[in-house]
Amino acid sequence: MWHCIEQAISVETGKPFYISEKQEISTRGPTSSSFTGLYDNKEPPPNLSFKISDGYRSYFLKINSKDYLENFQAEAYSLKQLNSLANIASPKVTGIGTSLNKSFLILDYIDFSSAKPMLWYQLGQQLAQMHYETRHGQFGWQHDNFIGSTIQPNHWSSNWTTFFSDQRIAWQLQLLSERSIMLGNIEHITQVCHDALLHHQATPCLVHGDLWQGNTGFSGEQAMIFDPA
Repeated sequence: MWHCIEQAISVETGKPFYISEKQEISTRGPTSSSFTGLYDNKEPPPNLSFKISDGYRSYFLKINSKDYLENFQAEAYSLKQLNSLANIASPKVTGIGTSLNKSFLILDYIDFSSAKPMLWYQLGQQLAQMHYETRHGQFGWQHDNFIGSTIQPNHWSSNWTTFFSDQRIAWQLQLLSERSIMLGNIEHITQVCHDALLHHQATPCLVHGDLWQGNTGFSGEQAMIFDPA
């Protein structure tokens, strides 16, 4: 697997890359030896995360089961879209692939620093500016993607109320019902949500999709966002 990762970086950058330093950043979840089967209870294990370096260049590496490749592909696509459409920095995607029973995603390694209060203010300004990106003119996205490990549909809709009530509320309620968790009649709850939001005039715009403090960071004087949904 490590050779495939070195090769992916070498091909993308046009320069040979050989791992000389490898530091595990996240110790949560199972070890790589438990990635051999399908997910128990349909839940994927947490990513294993590493900082890898050849002594000159450093990258952030995520590893998971091979079945997790679709999640990594969705994350990579969204990061590339943010880099091209938004005015906020986000990690550059360097490589993605599979090796044996594992999948991996390679990003630029960011050395995060503590944020000054003014940088939070600047991040807010940049997010507001990102929300002015409205070129698609509809609600949805080019692809379905994931919120955490849960897939979410993103079929285009011209009506925000319909999109939100059907593809967010009803969808999540249906997923819960498949686990025998019933919060009420799905059609009724969806209709109540739709009616309550019927007169809300939302403007379609580019959003992060899973924005919270843990998906933001600062490097020097620059704000960054990552793990979009």
